[in-house]
Amino acid sequence: MKSRPERKFWFRLARQIGGCTVRELQNRMDSREFTEWIIFDRMEPGEPTQSSLQSASICAWIHAANKSKDAESPPLVDFMVKIREPETQQTRMQRLKSTLLMMATNLNGRKKRG
Repeated sequence: MKSRPERKFWFRLARQIGGCTVRELQNRMDSREFTEWIIFDRMEPGEPTQSSLQSASICAWIHAANKSKDAESPPLVDFMVKIREPETQQTRMQRLKSTLLMMATNLNGRKKRG
């Protein structure tokens, strides 16, 4: 799956949408919509997952149990993992190239199947 990032994205998308397998999702979603999902995912920061919220809550609880009584507790968001760092122009261009390559691969795969 490391060599096929679009395949990994199918699994993430199926998990996010819920109620179907990757194969079922691929059968009901055309390449244009799939490409739009990829672009949306790359433009929008990811929503916090249940597990990341739980992990942050545990860290905040441990911090609260060990801080001095007078110290204020930081907000929960301070304990969450920052998934995306600000992009440089070079990083943005690499991401765009990767997205275009993924789109082309997806379109070629759809043409071969259909």
